[in-house]
Amino acid sequence: MSEINYKYVNIKLGNHKPPVFKIVNNQDWIEFGVEVPYKNNYPKYIQSLYERSNMHSAFLKAKHYYICGNGITVDKTAKTIGDVSALLNELKETNQQGESISEILNKCVLDYVLFGGCYAEVIWSRNGKKFELNHMPFNNLRRSVNNDGYWYSNDWSQSKANQTKEKTNLEFIPDYDLENPTGKQIYSLKAYGIGSEYYPKPEYLGLVPVAEVEYEIANYHLNAIKSGFHIGTIITFVGKPTPTEQDEIERQLKMKFQGTDAAGSLLLQFTRDKDGAPQITRLTADDLDKKFDTLTKWVDQQLTAGHHMSPILAGIKTEGQLGGRTEIDLAHDLFKNTWVKPNQRILENWINKLYEFYGFEDRIKFKEVRPVQPFDFKDAFQFMTQNEIRELIGLPALAEDTNEKQSQFSKQNLDDLLLAEFGTHGKNINDFEVIEKRDLTPSEIQRFASNLRENILKLLSKDPLITDEALAEALKVDVADITAEIDSLIEEEIIKDTEKNQEGVKIRKINVTAEGKTIAEDSTVAEVRYEYDWRSEIPSGERDTNEHPSRAFCKKLMELKKVFSRAEIDAISARVGLNVWEYRGGWWNDNGFNSPSCRHIWKAVILKRKK
Repeated sequence: MSEINYKYVNIKLGNHKPPVFKIVNNQDWIEFGVEVPYKNNYPKYIQSLYERSNMHSAFLKAKHYYICGNGITVDKTAKTIGDVSALLNELKETNQQGESISEILNKCVLDYVLFGGCYAEVIWSRNGKKFELNHMPFNNLRRSVNNDGYWYSNDWSQSKANQTKEKTNLEFIPDYDLENPTGKQIYSLKAYGIGSEYYPKPEYLGLVPVAEVEYEIANYHLNAIKSGFHIGTIITFVGKPTPTEQDEIERQLKMKFQGTDAAGSLLLQFTRDKDGAPQITRLTADDLDKKFDTLTKWVDQQLTAGHHMSPILAGIKTEGQLGGRTEIDLAHDLFKNTWVKPNQRILENWINKLYEFYGFEDRIKFKEVRPVQPFDFKDAFQFMTQNEIRELIGLPALAEDTNEKQSQFSKQNLDDLLLAEFGTHGKNINDFEVIEKRDLTPSEIQRFASNLRENILKLLSKDPLITDEALAEALKVDVADITAEIDSLIEEEIIKDTEKNQEGVKIRKINVTAEGKTIAEDSTVAEVRYEYDWRSEIPSGERDTNEHPSRAFCKKLMELKKVFSRAEIDAISARVGLNVWEYRGGWWNDNGFNSPSCRHIWKAVILKRKK
């Protein structure tokens, strides 16, 4: 009986280890991770997960959006117009590239969400009276062993010997120091974490292996399909190489087929049987599809819990979620109060501390972001013809048929009903003097529909010292809307702002002019109504031409020459069972992008009755 030698190979699967920060002898920087292949390059690994893991990436992008998606504003409380103008000018162009503070913070916030920290480069002017601000990519900096600054390199994957000014732009940049305003400095933000003395750690650190699993599941299936082998294959060869040759074959196979990139990998078997033909044996695991389905659900659950937000806020529809307005608002309010606001405050404190140099006094604020309400085209299809639907999805029109006639008939009935309602309500616009028109988006309807200007003037007449925040709370609108309207009233000289010294603190005092008091007391003098009209961005040469015809509904509604109150439009909506604010005669193909709204829009019109 011939001797049979068996050789067992232990293939160690990869596992995730938290980053280790290590001081290396004769090295000027502290290593950010010691594991291969991300030795001193752990941020690159975190970035790779962001780029490869789909659901994980969606959560991170959503977090970035909810912190800074609307940009920043400046708190104008107790500041004159001149003061506010000076502050805003400091934020318009922060560097030689012309980037605004909003653009800088947009990049810094992404780093903060992704890595748990961010860096900004401060470049002082020669006299130390001003500074230029740039975003510094998080992955390019390593903390100095002396803990007094950072080393910059454009490629930390290079060995220490290759880290030079010539090869990687290696450069030492000291920490931000207001007492020594010279040259370049690094202004850093690190989220608190245990063991994060030198570098921050992502708040989702425990999710890193889960994100890796998400990517590997997709990668496994891709490679299984592309390779044509599923799960595994044994190939038996005739003839047997020497032990040395077998070891070399084994080494190469492990390098080539280990991991999900080797889905459908091969197991080679050698035999001395010269008469035996090569055999291929397929290996199939039991219920593998069910196992992957269970694993995928587990990954989704872990990512949802670990990121502390509902998937619906990241644009991810999950089983059991209806995705209605109420559900989205509830999820957003919870996420806003438990995660967004605390992190916005951390970032606001960070940037405001820097801009104390320019006298900002904690005035830079992030604007609140509301969740995006997805538009469901299924809701609109019932009012569209078959060819309108085909045009919307880029298909050519069909010859008129029964279905299209029926669809047109249904939509025509609705159009006729609406036009009849509008014809019996509203006021003729010729009875008014038009002061201003504003394009009205759905998110702005509430602001202008509530006669915001008149209500602000009424409250200011009673309390000249009332703040924007108090006005917003009283009128149930955003502070940004109040501030914008206050600025407009000042520019029109309907109100005048001054400063009042109250217990040593300068606060804003507003005097309402006689015209303003008249507007506040008599809504017939100045009021807000609504007109169905052309979008402002539509050129005059594209308004109801042969190439750009208007639909009959839009033409007839505009021909009424009427303006309507909020109450009238809401009442019409209730009677017809449709949100009239969002209904249009058709859609708008804007350079290939199809919008559910057409070339017309409801406009807020500020009016005065003619005498």
